[in-house]
Amino acid sequence: MSLCFTFSGAPCETAKADIVILVDGSNCILPLGFRYMKLFISELLQTMHIGPNSFQIGLTQFSTEPKTEWNLNTHRTKESLMKAIKKIRQNGGETNTEKALKHILHHSFKPTAGMRPDSKKVAILIISGESQADIRLPAKNLKDTGIEIHVIGVGQQDEWRIIASGGAGTYVYTTSDFGSLHSIRNNLSHSLCHRAPSRGRHHLHTLSNRWIFEAQHGL
Repeated sequence: MSLCFTFSGAPCETAKADIVILVDGSNCILPLGFRYMKLFISELLQTMHIGPNSFQIGLTQFSTEPKTEWNLNTHRTKESLMKAIKKIRQNGGETNTEKALKHILHHSFKPTAGMRPDSKKVAILIISGESQADIRLPAKNLKDTGIEIHVIGVGQQDEWRIIASGGAGTYVYTTSDFGSLHSIRNNLSHSLCHRAPSRGRHHLHTLSNRWIFEAQHGL
């Protein structure tokens, strides 16, 4: 049974959100930890209704450089997503969160990549290490366009609170090890399902924010 029904069923059945998952593929993550991350993502997505009128999921792996594994509109079914997750291979390299945040703003959250004007926009960062560059401006730029950022951290880094939305660590979920990621799945699923707008409602606020941001920055 879907975990959605743990939370009264309806919010996840009718929610509409564009979610880009940022996965740390750096050398900070051991191969076993990376496998646990993939398992966590698979279990999280099992709680969602996937499709062009429901949840859309994009995924970018980052290390020294970011790499789009797939866009929001690439996989239209849950079965297709599950197969794609199994095929992800860890890239290795350094942890450059700054480049990753810039990448999803300029490449993932775009209409050409499947972003819809009336959906909730969410970035989920799954990370262990500390960035090799300053993350404050790219994190602010994402939030200024109306994108909500959740951080799932293994360990503890002060910068994760700077990246995340909500202030005071509201959207920061931490565990001591990768094997414990499953312990935060329900809380994250609950937040995503209940905060996303229902299908049929038109939320143009995020798109308006993006237009303002791009006009101000000459994009």
